[in-house]
Amino acid sequence: YRFSDKARAAAATALAEAYKCVVLAAKEGIGGMTMAHAAELLGSILKPLTDQCNKEDSLQAADAILDALREILTLERTHSVGAFNGSAALQGTIQLIKRHLQLDEARMKSRAAEAAEREEEEEEDDEEDEEAEGELLSTCAHLVVELLKQHGLAAVAPIEAQLLPHVQPWLMGGETTRLALGLETLGAIIEYSGKEHGKKYVTAALPLLGQHSGSEEPRLRRAALYGLGVVAEHGGKLLSRNAAADLGKKLQATLEEPTASYSANVEASEAA
Repeated sequence: YRFSDKARAAAATALAEAYKCVVLAAKEGIGGMTMAHAAELLGSILKPLTDQCNKEDSLQAADAILDALREILTLERTHSVGAFNGSAALQGTIQLIKRHLQLDEARMKSRAAEAAEREEEEEEDDEEDEEAEGELLSTCAHLVVELLKQHGLAAVAPIEAQLLPHVQPWLMGGETTRLALGLETLGAIIEYSGKEHGKKYVTAALPLLGQHSGSEEPRLRRAALYGLGVVAEHGGKLLSRNAAADLGKKLQATLEEPTASYSANVEASEAA
């Protein structure tokens, strides 16, 4: 619906919810529904969703479409629909994520180039755009995590080749949302790619994770603590006894903070 990105966003959400209803009904045997019905429905909605995602320039609508695809992928993993689980689904999803990471880079470059010329009345609009960008990038990161959960090591090579070059600059920057999402992505690779492959990221990730585990920004602190947790689980001897003891002290200090149970901090405390 070219006249309204809000309508496109709502339509994508409705399609995902309709598909979820059919999958759940099929799982329970309600109304004669079967996974064949779910696969048939997916066949009719997947191409319009992906086609629109490939040309969508609205942050809100793109976020809704990518989130719909994330829901479809998650249902594939949790309910074994058998309709969106092969290498074509993996590669197609990665290409959609890559496009929107590239668009994000273009927006950042444009914003930096125009920074000196911005007028004060534009600042509020810029903040709204940045919030919408953060939501879209969060959805992209969640999609990457879902691909890793579902495909494991098979997803790592295309993610490394096509998506990590766009994520790595986030780790070197100071923008909280992108930095946190970069740490979460590293943590997911370590967690889901298998111990031997994941270890190659541990040495590079540890200094960053340790640096940000005490951040004043709850989202960044949560991402770093999650990363330290997967390093502890999958890093093997790369996490030395001294490093493990130091990590234990950091976790204890985080949980003993008087503000640990405040709503803003609870996710970081749960990660710890």
